[in-house]
Amino acid sequence: MKLSMVHLVSLVLTLILTMLPGILASRRIKSADDYNVGGRSAGVGMVAGSIIGTIVGGAATVGTAQLGFKLGLTAWWFTLGSGIALLIMAAFYAKPLRASGLTTVAEFLVTNYGKPAGWLATVSSCAGIFFSIVASTLTALHLVAGIFGVNLYISALLILLITAGFVFLGGISGSGMAGIIKIILIFASIFVGGVLAYGKLGGSVGLTAALPAQPWFTLFGRGVEDGLFSLCSMIVGVISTQTYVQALFSAKDSKTAAVGCVTAACIVIPVGLPSVMTGMFMHINHPEINSIDALPLYLSY
Repeated sequence: MKLSMVHLVSLVLTLILTMLPGILASRRIKSADDYNVGGRSAGVGMVAGSIIGTIVGGAATVGTAQLGFKLGLTAWWFTLGSGIALLIMAAFYAKPLRASGLTTVAEFLVTNYGKPAGWLATVSSCAGIFFSIVASTLTALHLVAGIFGVNLYISALLILLITAGFVFLGGISGSGMAGIIKIILIFASIFVGGVLAYGKLGGSVGLTAALPAQPWFTLFGRGVEDGLFSLCSMIVGVISTQTYVQALFSAKDSKTAAVGCVTAACIVIPVGLPSVMTGMFMHINHPEINSIDALPLYLSY
């Protein structure tokens, strides 16, 4: 992957824009409560931003384009399933979680079901976060290695340093502001790229002429069972993971938590579609490339 000076400057500016909110927010942190739940004063935008900043990462963009390159529309399950899970959270979980005044899922379960439930929730939550990190890091490893021409070990070190910066700066407030900036950048790049790819392929007529209906234009490209499993796994993963629940705890009230969750869902659901379209475009025009490079190569053209 050969990048121009414009590409490199854009990368640096993007990193600065996403890390700056954390640096600014860190100045307002005076206690653990400020770090964990932002003093429970977050509005709709911050709640939605915290959720989006976590859930829309490498798996939702690069990973979705990779699967779109291989199978088409079935790659949409990641963001579609995540959005459906957020709507379920808004309907059934947001208000009771925020009204509890607690900080973690484990605390909520201990309060309502006793200590054994807390241990189970802690282990499950850690496992969920671990697998979520793995999913995003796998795509980031290849992306960083491809951009900078380094091996995977150096790529992993760079990702570790950047991640540590996000962890130690700003807490939930920094995450919320970074999420808002991230979604603006995604809409300005990936969404525009997806629309352009759709146009270059000749719209629906060009797509159907270039690719067969099965598996490219169905959510069940790998079978109904696999599709339903993808949906259920995303729902369980999102509603049980501390990272997303913590955004609800940070809301200023129960209504704000629910509305923030719905707002995040409305943004997350369509995010996968331009990535899928980009993957399909690259499959038709450059079938020889490594599938994981579909989105970064397209955006670098």
